[in-house]
Amino acid sequence: MAVSLTDAAVRRRKPKNKRIEVPDGKGLYLAIHPTGRKSWIMRYRDPTGRPVKLTLGTCDDSGQELEGEPAIGGH
Repeated sequence: MAVSLTDAAVRRRKPKNKRIEVPDGKGLYLAIHPTGRKSWIMRYRDPTGRPVKLTLGTCDDSGQELEGEPAIGGH
């Protein structure tokens, strides 16, 4: 089931005893690990039709403004 991955929705999501992925319905997923760590994932198909998973980086839900430009692999 696709959901809107707003700041508030991401903060409300709590870890379970296994890793879960929450889709937005357009290829973006929020992965929530049992440890509580959250990360962003993009799923799509390559030109040959094979599924691809690209981990974009960790999810910082501290509420603090980050400095600098976003970077793949960072918050």
